[in-house]
Amino acid sequence: MEIKTEITFSDYSDFSLLVIKEISEGKQLKLLNNIFSTFSGLLLLIVVIQTYAFYNIVDRGMFKQIDYATLALVLWFIVFILYSKWYKMVFIKKSISNEGGTLGKNELIFTKENIIEKHKYCVSTISWSGVMKAVELNDVIYIFLDISRAIIIPKRCLEKNQMNELSKLLTVKGML
Repeated sequence: MEIKTEITFSDYSDFSLLVIKEISEGKQLKLLNNIFSTFSGLLLLIVVIQTYAFYNIVDRGMFKQIDYATLALVLWFIVFILYSKWYKMVFIKKSISNEGGTLGKNELIFTKENIIEKHKYCVSTISWSGVMKAVELNDVIYIFLDISRAIIIPKRCLEKNQMNELSKLLTVKGML
């Protein structure tokens, strides 16, 4: 079976975010995420307490101190959220090769023995034993070679009979 695909930046960024999510569930980044989540949760608790305290002591003349502290914490949350989203996008952009590699038009040939992946400048032959798993989502199929590399097949590039044939092949190979 032969499939022609065109991988866009959006396709690859969706894949990268999925990989980041899976890796962050691993031991190394999970600790960091837990620290930031706990720290953010504590800051949110402080904001709530300060807001409550503000309403109870506004008549006592302490309005400015609590108002500035609450404002600073809210701004910190906004900056933290924006920075984390920006950092993920920078990471994704740095990891993409647009020179005939990941993005653009590709050709995939599925046989009983292997997968042949043709890009602008290279051809790869991947044995089925080298495939870790396949994941089917609403608009894409990922055939993972390891935790951070996959063959990306957008469903918009598949005809109905190709979709059925690919699903059947992946099921027979024990990937789905």
